[in-house]
Amino acid sequence: MIKTFLHKILLAVFMLFMFCKGLHGQNEDIETALGLDPSSQKWQKIDTDHALIIFPEGAGHLAQRIAALLMAIGEQESGSVGGMAQKVPIILHSNSTIPGGVPFIGPWKSDWITTPSQLFFAGPVEWMDLLTIHEYRHHQQMARAKHGWFADFLRVGLGQTGWFVSMLMIQPTWFFEGDATYAETMLSNAGRGRTPNFDRDYKALRLSGRHYDYEKANRNSKRDFVPNIYREGFYMVSYARKHFGNDVWLKVLDDTYKRKGIFYPFSRSLKKYTGFTTKELYAATMKELDSIWQAEQNQLDLTSSTLRSAKPHKVFTSYRFPHYASDKSIIAEKSAFNEIKTYYRIDENGKEQKMFSPGFITEDHTNMSLAGNLMAWSENTFHERWGLKDYAVIKTYNVATGQKKKITAKSRYVSPAPSYDGKMIVTVWLKKDGTHDLVILNAETGKVINILPNPDQCFFSYPKWMEDGSAVVVTVTNKNGNAIRYYNIQHGDFEDLTEFNDQLITRTFPKGEYVYFSAAYTGIDNIFALRLKDKSLYQVTSTRFGAYDPAVSPDNSRLVFSEFTADGFELREMELDQGRWRKYIKVLPASFRHFESLAVQEGGNVLEDIQDTTFVVGKFRPFLKSPINLHSWNPVIENPNYGINLTSENIMSTAKATAGFEYNSNEKSWKTSGILSYGALYPIFDIGFSHGERNSELIYSESNIRYNGKWRENIIFGGVRIPFNLSSGNYTTKMQIGGAYQYRDLQFKDEITNPLRNGNFGAISVAYNFERFQQSARQFVAPRFGQTFNILYDQTINTTQNEGSRFQIDGGLYFPGMFKNHSFFTFGSYKKEEVTDSYRFQDNFFPSRGYNNDIFVDGRFDSNAYDDIYRVSLNYAFPLGFPDLSLGSIAYVRGVKATLFYDHTEAMFEQEKIFMRSAGVDISLDVPLFRLLQPEFIVRFVNRFDLPNAGQKSNFNVEFAFDIVDLVF
Repeated sequence: MIKTFLHKILLAVFMLFMFCKGLHGQNEDIETALGLDPSSQKWQKIDTDHALIIFPEGAGHLAQRIAALLMAIGEQESGSVGGMAQKVPIILHSNSTIPGGVPFIGPWKSDWITTPSQLFFAGPVEWMDLLTIHEYRHHQQMARAKHGWFADFLRVGLGQTGWFVSMLMIQPTWFFEGDATYAETMLSNAGRGRTPNFDRDYKALRLSGRHYDYEKANRNSKRDFVPNIYREGFYMVSYARKHFGNDVWLKVLDDTYKRKGIFYPFSRSLKKYTGFTTKELYAATMKELDSIWQAEQNQLDLTSSTLRSAKPHKVFTSYRFPHYASDKSIIAEKSAFNEIKTYYRIDENGKEQKMFSPGFITEDHTNMSLAGNLMAWSENTFHERWGLKDYAVIKTYNVATGQKKKITAKSRYVSPAPSYDGKMIVTVWLKKDGTHDLVILNAETGKVINILPNPDQCFFSYPKWMEDGSAVVVTVTNKNGNAIRYYNIQHGDFEDLTEFNDQLITRTFPKGEYVYFSAAYTGIDNIFALRLKDKSLYQVTSTRFGAYDPAVSPDNSRLVFSEFTADGFELREMELDQGRWRKYIKVLPASFRHFESLAVQEGGNVLEDIQDTTFVVGKFRPFLKSPINLHSWNPVIENPNYGINLTSENIMSTAKATAGFEYNSNEKSWKTSGILSYGALYPIFDIGFSHGERNSELIYSESNIRYNGKWRENIIFGGVRIPFNLSSGNYTTKMQIGGAYQYRDLQFKDEITNPLRNGNFGAISVAYNFERFQQSARQFVAPRFGQTFNILYDQTINTTQNEGSRFQIDGGLYFPGMFKNHSFFTFGSYKKEEVTDSYRFQDNFFPSRGYNNDIFVDGRFDSNAYDDIYRVSLNYAFPLGFPDLSLGSIAYVRGVKATLFYDHTEAMFEQEKIFMRSAGVDISLDVPLFRLLQPEFIVRFVNRFDLPNAGQKSNFNVEFAFDIVDLVF
């Protein structure tokens, strides 16, 4: 029993370090996370029993709504996950145009972006209502994860990070997101569980015969399209509640955290209360859905259409936002597992001509519009310093002349649509105060021509021009649902063409006497047509899984749209024959279809229970609120340094501190250190210290010897750095410049070093870092285009006995390989350092692969003490396959790649050259572990050309390595 218990503890500690490597091991040289909002931002707060809501001035109405909604959730006490969470700080950010919310445990807080999505993926519900229900549910789940012996054990050892790790190890990620999706659906009049596009992905796979097992459903496959865990989780959570009662998950969670052991307690507790393990519950859920979906499919009377895009590809490929050009070709966005988003022109025979790749835009706002010869779309750009301040700028492209242009800068415009004469653009303006306007711009200059009235404060999505330029149609959303609105530009008035309802309406396209759009009226998203003169509604398409993005040909004879399939979105085309349309009479409310009864169990629509309450608003001063917030012990796993740090980070992400101890495996020495970084201002200021032992090879000229020097070193330092986010287009670009002053005190302990070198002196350090990478597709093994460049200079000052300097430069270039998924890249490094009778800075130069500091067994230069050293590395990477091979619940082989390499290192010391050349291949395995970690295992076969012929070591060697790339979560 003791042996078994110790085995579990040791394995738990090993897994813990691996988890924390994934959480904290991404030690980027260019940091942008410290300092999310401008230093000039004024903050206010609402303090309630459930949350401390911190918000920018001007967003008080949003904070009041959140506070009232949390109070309503608390009064409902559904009990499905055990009531309210402990009080949580919620920070609202209004400077970003990218919607989202992130709950944290270390530190305990939640960051929410107030900007809504153009695509109401959860149905027509107000954005902050949806975000509040979903993200707060996560904090309720996290509060449940705080209980139990394992969570207590990790919290004692690691603080809040241990709490988070215990949750990840015990609660499946599908439950974490599935239960939150369940909450947003059951506690509102919308939610993803009510929308057909949420069912669409699994329905298409299952009815196409692609019955992936439980293991594959929980992996982000690089070979096949696998829906995200939100869907799988929602289905499984709902199925269990439907068949075993609304409190089944409360029972399962309580039992899970009481169980001893760390292996599959969730599945064992689930088996206790449902008779199913997690895999069995997944199978039962899918079986029930198969029956429901197949019965629905049997009732469909499908419309005919022809394939306009290329025949199904070998990899998952999608075509979106098609528009007819004047030459009858179609311009659309194409993306695939092996290709980033790119605009293509497709002729009548299906032949594709590549145009260009647009810049980054969040999926929530993705759209492209074409009228006449002018294309328009939005791209995200970023503030160079503040992590959560960004923009949405408008770009245009003239398909006749090939001229591309950016017409706005530092704007917040999404879904731009040009008029047919190319003179105006209508767009949605995302205002920082949470309100929205429909704006008309000059298509040449980007200047505002008109702002259309919005008296009922609706949110606008996907506007389009009428052909004559006299009016605009747009989808509007408010608390009553969504509708299609018609704006008369000349008179400034508007008319709602449909009644407000809960069925999602997207991407209108007016043409002639009709407005075409995609809607969920039939339980499957299809194309509908609304006749303007009498508001008659017609169903134009009947598809298996969903039809989107309608566009009509210039002669009004044909319709093109995107139809979803198990292989991706296809472009389909059909004749516009009104005689074959089906008149649609009544729009029914959105429903859960197969989970309707669960809403009553959960307590019903909590939005109807919100009280008209005004909460007290006060000023919030970030610096005075928990400037020191010790929350976690975090392992340090950054080769060659290993250790543990106590971490402090305030909830506003402006100050961070760490203190702990580390072991350097190169020098075989320990040190204690600490650093405090303050990032509320434009620069980031660092102060810190270190105390420890140093072991490094030194060269003493008077005796002409080299020896292992040992000394104690104390350092106090202060520095400043400025990180820049220069990302634009489809390139992520980051840069950082910085410098520091160090006070160093040395006390040598070996018997050779001149005692006169004991004492203190100063040193300066200057660094520059730059990286630029093009966006990657899922199957890319390395960037196809990219550049890295780093400079480091260190110099001692105010000393004669410990003079020393180091200059190092590193760079890399990435290029496309022979095929889409291949990449050629090269690295270069150069270091010049004073090594004789000099102070040695800690070395971070890596020689050729296959070599290390003691590789020369004949005693020649068995060190890294060189006056000059450079390395050039040539690499060619390509995938060997994407096997999707399950090794039970422990591991999953998702991808295998090979990297051919040749490394050339040349070092110089006192006019003698040392070569370290090698060639070989790295075989890298992408093997997610325990459904949580994404490690990369590397097996290296290397031949070393410059080993001494002493016979003790072989030129050929096999090496092993691994790194934690990320968390699956």
